[in-house]
Amino acid sequence: MRTVLWSLVLSDSFKEQREDVQSLFEDRYWKMLGQFSEHGFNIERYDQIRDFRQNVAFVPMSAKDGEGLQDLLAVTVGLAERFLEDRLTDTLGAAEGTVLEMREEIGMGKTIDVILYRGDLKVGDTIMLAANDGPFSTHIKGLKRPKGMAEMRDAGKRWVNFDHVEAACGVKIVAPNLENTIAGTTLYRANTPEERTNAEASIRKEWRAIFDTMPIMCSKCSEVFPRVQFKDHTKKGSCRGAEEERKGVVIKADTVGALEALGFELAKLKIPVRQATVGPVNKRDISDGTFRSGSTQQGHPWIFSQRQHGSCGTTPRRGFRNQIFHGQHHLPRARCLRSMA
Repeated sequence: MRTVLWSLVLSDSFKEQREDVQSLFEDRYWKMLGQFSEHGFNIERYDQIRDFRQNVAFVPMSAKDGEGLQDLLAVTVGLAERFLEDRLTDTLGAAEGTVLEMREEIGMGKTIDVILYRGDLKVGDTIMLAANDGPFSTHIKGLKRPKGMAEMRDAGKRWVNFDHVEAACGVKIVAPNLENTIAGTTLYRANTPEERTNAEASIRKEWRAIFDTMPIMCSKCSEVFPRVQFKDHTKKGSCRGAEEERKGVVIKADTVGALEALGFELAKLKIPVRQATVGPVNKRDISDGTFRSGSTQQGHPWIFSQRQHGSCGTTPRRGFRNQIFHGQHHLPRARCLRSMA
């Protein structure tokens, strides 16, 4: 029944488009199907699929207007309920959630938007979050959710206060000292000493996992490897006992996801990373990138920030108009990195 309703909605919306728009859609649709079929993928429009185990669902959506987003979410949730049921039952235990972003709300101060996927939270709970200088704790002063069907990022004043929330849900948390919270990291409840210890260990482990994926250079052979593979490389052959070369680029991003994407792209290009952090570019980053890079013949390291100037459609931060400083390496599409987040 659900698939039939989706089909009717899509059909009605499609018929309301101009003929040239319909023609353009059909042309690009069949062209994309052909490209995917060359790689062995059987693509079909989601409302025409009879067996989702045999076809990959194609959901038309407009990135500009947002039309079709509800269909994409519905298909994703439906497939998760159908094929991942045994993995969607782990909602018990100490509260955990993903921090989507930190933002300042009028009348609330600094807040964080969180997807709570395990456990429960209540006003007064102590929570532990990640910052650049390590884990820190704070206490919950308020829990808010959008009123009705309002979107969390555009709820305005349409908020409902809650004393208690349970997984899985999206929630806005009001608490002191949230300005250093890193988007993309995990929130943990830390009411008891045991929960606090486990939360600190989990946050450090999460950062270590990101740190280990960053590419570094061998001091003997000058080859570039992910840090996690570097130990094995230096245990054998001519590079036995070699150390990490301290040359490399300095990268910064606004979220953990963007930082991981930058590290992945740099690893493919065999560009070593000397320092990787999350946050706005500051004077210390510039001095580190300029004066600690070694010989001037090597060029200056790169300094990346996810937010860019007007060419990418975003507003620059105060104090820095251009937040990419070029070195000797060339990274394709480095000027517009928002899609990597």
